Amino acid sequence: MRKGWIAMLLCGCLALAGCGDAAEEEQDDKSVSSTKGQSGALRNPGGSSNDDSKGDSDNKGGSNKGDSDNDSKGGEAGDDSGSSSGTGAYWDPQGSVKLGRYLDIAVEKVKYEVTDEQVQEEIDYFLWSNSELVEIEGRNTVEAGDIVNVDFTLYIKGEEIDSETGSNVEIGSYSYDFEDGLIGVLRGECKTVETEIVDMYYSDYVGQTGTYVVTVNMIQKREIPELTDELVAGNTGYSTVEEYRQGVYDGLLESAEQTAWSEQIRTLFEKIFENSEFTGLSDADKQSYVEGMISYYTAYANYFGTDLEGFAYANGYTYDEFIDMLEEDAEFVVRRYLLLDAVAEAENLQVSDQEYADGLEDYASDNGYNSPEEAEDELGKEEILRDMRRDKAYELIVDAMILK
Repeated sequence: MRKGWIAMLLCGCLALAGCGDAAEEEQDDKSVSSTKGQSGALRNPGGSSNDDSKGDSDNKGGSNKGDSDNDSKGGEAGDDSGSSSGTGAYWDPQGSVKLGRYLDIAVEKVKYEVTDEQVQEEIDYFLWSNSELVEIEGRNTVEAGDIVNVDFTLYIKGEEIDSETGSNVEIGSYSYDFEDGLIGVLRGECKTVETEIVDMYYSDYVGQTGTYVVTVNMIQKREIPELTDELVAGNTGYSTVEEYRQGVYDGLLESAEQTAWSEQIRTLFEKIFENSEFTGLSDADKQSYVEGMISYYTAYANYFGTDLEGFAYANGYTYDEFIDMLEEDAEFVVRRYLLLDAVAEAENLQVSDQEYADGLEDYASDNGYNSPEEAEDELGKEEILRDMRRDKAYELIVDAMILK
């Protein structure tokens, strides 16, 4: 339940370098609470209808019109009233924006590739996931690299902090602070290990001295299976090793393409931000985004038996670094909503009755509602229309992007 496998399970669910980049998360109903009621396709902390993935527009390569020297039509939208100054709402932010150029923006194309090493890493993980632990025969002493089944209790200043039974600990993985203290311990032996707490799983006690009372139940090794057609057919949607390997490559390629596309879109909007002038931004609005994301990833972390600090640590970040990234993304998200509203006004973008009717069902589904009627009843038609106009503004900007 600790860093080793938490990191494997969670590292793909969080693009920490751009988690506010509106890149849509795959949400598990068991682990993440619904965002229903936060009102809007652009309001889901884990995602957005303005998804920065490759499906944002049919013309993801951008316009062929060239990089015109003429500025797009400008304009100013928004006001300083917005949402309540007390609570904030990043999807309905306060402030205003004076638009600069926002069409025909040149963005450098992000190159991507999939290497043989990346494919093999995915295959190795697949094999690891299908491996078995077997007891080591003929040796009773724990050695480095062994996977030891243990029961343990952690005490700090005489107080019991944690207790686990039947946990498998790989000696040398540094998933548990007491690992080095088990080298040389006999099967069935109870060992007391005093060590400094560095494991962020116990974030409230880091730096203090912990006393682990550990009983070694079993000494094991991991048997990795051979990659065969039979293993593939029994554990994937493929029939042969060749098909599986190609599928891994295709999946990695699609992921790399989506990541590159997201980076390009973020660069596009950052350039437009530089061309525009923002005033009256609310710290409360930005904080509402940070709090929403903290709630989102706390739920995810709790599902896997850890907290947000442990989650960040498992992905290679300190808690403070994680929060810093959320705050940076909050600024981006708030500015983008204001910008989209301003562009929709400047371009007089409207949603026809037919467009509204056709889009409402997808809108409701994307935002966790049981039916279009439920979404409309809870949010109101004007709220939904505003988000649909934002979608149109987004598509207008992205379709005009010039990749060079």
